[in-house]
Amino acid sequence: MTASLLRVKKFWVTLLLAFTSIQVLSSELPERLPFVNASYKGTLNYIDYSNGKPVAIPLEIQFLAGIDGKTLIVDRVYTDPGFQVFSLSVMRYLKNTKSWIDETFEGNEQTTDHYSILEFSVPNDEYWKIIRTIQKQDNNRDAMLTITDVFDGDKFFSETRVDYLDTTKNENLRRNWIELARRP
Repeated sequence: MTASLLRVKKFWVTLLLAFTSIQVLSSELPERLPFVNASYKGTLNYIDYSNGKPVAIPLEIQFLAGIDGKTLIVDRVYTDPGFQVFSLSVMRYLKNTKSWIDETFEGNEQTTDHYSILEFSVPNDEYWKIIRTIQKQDNNRDAMLTITDVFDGDKFFSETRVDYLDTTKNENLRRNWIELARRP
């Protein structure tokens, strides 16, 4: 089986698993999501904690609407030095609790993250912004992560900032950022 056929097969199996594993009582995404059913290409940038230097790796993302109209599916392909990584996320916005559930499947692993929403705005057909927070581990330390995602016309930008909980100092460190442009 070729690599592309294997990828397609894995994508559909993961997608089926995603739809059967998420149980949400009520959710609602804004009706206008101009970036859905579009592909984006660019870079995933992060700070290498071992040497403090920035690293940029190629990233491709496709955003798809779920069948129910309330689910956002994000299919990612990136090259981590030495190997290619395929990742699929199924995301739901829970309007009544102002939270965001992100269920991600990568290789044989599945993770579910529950984010609190600080801001969610769709002021026009070309702009969409969400700011969300989560408390979890970063660099083996408890931390508060703040993620800002912005779609602006044909561009997508995402930034993750970290504040470690074992200090009284507000580090507000830039952990990673994504810069993408819509593919024609």
